[in-house]
Formats: sequence, C-alpha cells, structure tokens
Amino acid sequence: MIDKNLIKRFWENTKLPANSTDCWLWTGSQTVYGYGQISAGGRKNRKIFRAHRLSYEIHNGEIRSGLCVLHKCDNTICVNPAHLFLGTQAENVYDCVKKGRANGGSLKGEKNPNAKLNLCQINDIRKKYKSGAYYQRELGVIYGVSQAQIGLIIGGKSWA
Repeated sequence: MIDKNLIKRFWENTKLPANSTDCWLWTGSQTVYGYGQISAGGRKNRKIFRAHRLSYEIHNGEIRSGLCVLHKCDNTICVNPAHLFLGTQAENVYDCVKKGRANGGSLKGEKNPNAKLNLCQINDIRKKYKSGAYYQRELGVIYGVSQAQIGLIIGGKSWA
C-alpha cells in the first residue's frame, strides 16, 4: 500500500497536459540520468522512488520483483501510466538499443546530463565556423568549451 502523503506529493509534482494522451511531465527532483524521483520516510528510513515506477504502482498496482518499468514514449520524465509498461532487464536493454539510446552507456546530445551545449548552439557553431568569420578557438570562448571540442563538433565526431 502506497502512503497517501506520497501519492499527494506525486500529484503536486506532476504537470498534466491539456491532451491526456500526451506525456505527463514530472516537475520534481530528477536523477543525473533525467528520471524523476521522490523520497519518502524520515532521515533513518528514507526511501527514494523513481517517479515513473511510482506512477505505474499508483495506477496499476504493485510491480513484481525483478521487473522494470519502461517508457513507450522514451521520455524519462513522463509519468503517464498509458506510456509505461513492464519488462525484464533484458527487455529494457533491448528497448534502449532499439530506440538508439545505447552506445557504450552514454546518452547522446542534449539527453546527456553532462552536455554543456544544446542542438541550437551546435547548429550556430557550425554555421558561424562555415561562414569563415570565426576561428575554432573564438567559438570555444563564446560557447564555454575547448577549441578541441569545437573541432570535434565541426568535424562531425561529436554531435554527429
């Protein structure tokens, strides 16, 4: 049985869209990998729940031991139970590979929590360099990354 206070806090951190078939966005705390999370209990018996797993349990009941909750929409902060389904760890890995999110365990582009740039900035960097008005070192200073990183971006080795 899920604590009523935890359920109340779940709804306080969930943004419902106008269209109920769209993603319900988690607005609370997130893990470094972009998954929603919420804690319950005091200092001694604190437990951290992943928001999408909690949503699944609120709407569908207890999750059998060893099962993962996967996203149909591939949006890590989505807690819409219609977008969630159960699977084994092997199915979770397969789903990750099939959707192009698996590459040596790292997330690409803006999905990477360590990304310093976004796709709009990447496009600007490439456009500015192609114009001939900027050197790689200048672009690095403007965007707060190294000249080497700018070279990787321009050459298609990074943010391909």
